[in-house]
Amino acid sequence: MRESERRIARRRLRELVRRVRRRWRVRLLVRGLAWTGAISAAVLLLAAVGLERARYAPEAVVWLRALTWGTVAASFLYFVVRPLLRRGDEI
Repeated sequence: MRESERRIARRRLRELVRRVRRRWRVRLLVRGLAWTGAISAAVLLLAAVGLERARYAPEAVVWLRALTWGTVAASFLYFVVRPLLRRGDEI
């Protein structure tokens, strides 16, 4: 194999790896967003039940709102950001 053929083969391999990694990142993103959405829906449901039981007391509204947003942010960081920050082996 000549040097030019090796460079072409190496370039094709890098492009293939780049496409596979992109598909993998999209898959991680979709999975993370699905988990975040499911957890957010469950927390919103629990917050609605908690507000109903607390008869919409102002303190309960503030605390449950903070808990809901905190849970959404934490689940987004854990299920979306953290997997996307991992590095794979380089070629």
